[in-house]
Amino acid sequence: MPRPVTSREVAQFVGIHVAMGTLKFPSPRLYWENLTKVPLVADSMPLSRFLELSRMLKLACPAKDPVNSNVQEGRCDSDFQNAQQGQPHSSRQSEIGQPDMLNELSSSQTQTDPLWKAQPLLCRFKAGCQSLRKEGDYAVDQYPLPLTGKMHNKKLSLYCTTLVGFGGLLLHVDLKLGQSSKQDAVEKMVPKGSMVFLCKQELSTPAMLERLLVAGVHGAGRVGGARGQIGDEFVSSDGKLMLRRSHCGFILSTAGNNQRNMASLMDNFEKAQMSAQVNRDLQNLYSIPLTASAPTCWPQAVLWYLTDLALVNSWLLYRQDHKAVSAPLTLMAFRLEVSKSLILSNGCDAQDSVPPQTPREKPHTTNEKPNPSLVGESPLPDAATRFDGSGHWPEQLGEGEGGRCRYGDCQRTSRVLCLKCCVFLCISRNHNCFLNFHNQGSLGKE
Repeated sequence: MPRPVTSREVAQFVGIHVAMGTLKFPSPRLYWENLTKVPLVADSMPLSRFLELSRMLKLACPAKDPVNSNVQEGRCDSDFQNAQQGQPHSSRQSEIGQPDMLNELSSSQTQTDPLWKAQPLLCRFKAGCQSLRKEGDYAVDQYPLPLTGKMHNKKLSLYCTTLVGFGGLLLHVDLKLGQSSKQDAVEKMVPKGSMVFLCKQELSTPAMLERLLVAGVHGAGRVGGARGQIGDEFVSSDGKLMLRRSHCGFILSTAGNNQRNMASLMDNFEKAQMSAQVNRDLQNLYSIPLTASAPTCWPQAVLWYLTDLALVNSWLLYRQDHKAVSAPLTLMAFRLEVSKSLILSNGCDAQDSVPPQTPREKPHTTNEKPNPSLVGESPLPDAATRFDGSGHWPEQLGEGEGGRCRYGDCQRTSRVLCLKCCVFLCISRNHNCFLNFHNQGSLGKE
C-alpha cells in the first residue's frame, strides 16, 4: 500500500518542479545522479518518491467525490479528448450516482466543460491578476499551449488569450479548446472604457473591433498590407472604423478613440506589442517540465503553466518594488528562491495531515473589537517553525475573512494570513505585527 502523501511533500513536489524548470536538465533523473546531482532537489526527496508522486498526484476539483475519484479521472480525460474531436461530452453525474457531491458545479458546466478540473486554479489565478489591474492601455495576445510537453503536437493544445498591461504584467488569461469563441474571450477580459491593442493579426478583424466598440472598448490592430509612409486614412461608411497606413503596414482602429494622431497611435501600438512580447519571452525563458505520463498529464500542464505565469508576474512586481536596489534578483535567482522556500518548508504534523482551514469571521467596524467566539483561532506554531526565516508568505484574504492578530496582546483584526504558521497578523504602516511575529529579537516584547 503506497505511503500517504503529506502537504509538505506536495509543497516539495511543486518546489522541485520549479527548480527543474529553472535549471532545465534534459531528464529528471539527472538531478539525482552523482555526476549532475543538485542538492536542493536530491536532498529533499528520493528519486523513487518523486517518480511515485509524479504518477499518483492529480488535480482534484474540491467538489468531487473522493470515493469515485478514479471514475472521474477517466471521465475527465475522455471528456477532453472528445471535445478535441468535436464529440459531445458524457455526464459524469450519472456515472457517479451522487449528484449532491457536485452541487458547487453547475450541471451545464460538469457536462460540457472538459476543463472542469482546472477551473478552481484558473479562478484563483484570475482573482490574483484582477488585483493588479490599473487604468491605461492594454495588449491582447493569443497563442497555443501544448498539453503533452511536445511543442510539435498540435492535436492536444489549448488556446490562451491573455491581457497584458504596459510593462509586461499579465492581467487576465482565458483558456479555450478552440478559437471559435476568441471574440467572447477578448470582450470579457478588457475593462470598459479602455483602449486595447490586438497583437495578433488574426484577432484584428472589423468584426472584433466593432464588437469591442459596442462593449465600450476602443481597439486597434495591424491588418497587414504594404508598408509605406504615415498619412493615408480611410474611414468606413458608418464612421466606426478607420484604416491608416503606417511604416509597419495598415493599422485598423475604431474612430473617435482620442488618438487621432497617427504617431501617438503607433507609439502605443509598439509599446503594446513590446509588452506582450516581453511577457511571452519571460514565459519561454523558464518553463516547468511535464513529468506526469499521458494521457492524464494535461491538467498538470495547466497547473505548471499558471505557476510559470505567477512566477513571471511576481518577479515583475518584485522588480517594481526594488528599483532602488543596486543588484536585484534575476528571474532565475528569483525562481530558485521560491523553489527553495517550497522545498525547505517545514510544517507540523497537524499541517501535514490536514490542509489548513482559513478561519472565518463576520466583518467588524474599525473601532469594534472582534468577538473571540466568532473566530476559530489556529494554535501558534512552535518556535523552530516560527523563526526559521523561510517560507513565511503573507496571503491577503477577502472581505469577511480573517481573524484576530496573534502577535502579543494585539487585539486588531487582520485579513493577512501567514501561509506557513497559519495565523493572522497585522501588516500596516503603523503596525507590522507580521514582521515582529517572525523576528526572534522581539520575542520578549510581546
